[in-house]
Amino acid sequence: MFRLWFVLCCAAGLAQAADPSAKAVEFPANVRKLMSDADQDVEKARKKFQAEELAIKNKLVADLQKLLDAETKKGNLDGALAIRGAIEQIKLNNLKAPAAEDPVFIAAKKMLVGGKWAFVVLGTPYHANWEFKDDGTFVNSDAGSADKKWSAVTINKVPVLRVGSCVFQLTPNAQKLQGVKTTSNEKVELTRVGK
Repeated sequence: MFRLWFVLCCAAGLAQAADPSAKAVEFPANVRKLMSDADQDVEKARKKFQAEELAIKNKLVADLQKLLDAETKKGNLDGALAIRGAIEQIKLNNLKAPAAEDPVFIAAKKMLVGGKWAFVVLGTPYHANWEFKDDGTFVNSDAGSADKKWSAVTINKVPVLRVGSCVFQLTPNAQKLQGVKTTSNEKVELTRVGK
């Protein structure tokens, strides 16, 4: 309905511009009321969606906070760090790769791109070879997977690398990064294996 209203207004404006002596088009009262009602319905729907979205995010943060408390009590600091990172990401609504000028992203890019990295889930036979690209994507060359996103951000003054469900603490020029898989709380490692 809004599009129809917009098109009608544009047409009226163009007609007026083409012939300045022409009178402005005045829509009948019933048309104006229908358009006004439609605008109000769209606004109500948008507000309802935003309220529902906020409720879902608040519940997720509360659930993650419970997990964070449990992992901290267990002494699993890696798991707690990963969960805290997820909470910060949700609160900041930062679900995208960081801007290219972000210093943490630039440092991570210098360290990761151009090399091959062996990914392992400690205590399991799972391993893969990853190659990071400077556009914030990576390829799991063993699985032949399509490009997936990675990001590097600072969470509570700690630089971290996020790759899928894995979070690694970044150490400058490191040849090995340790982290945690947030979905299963398994310890994971990334080791540089070549150029």
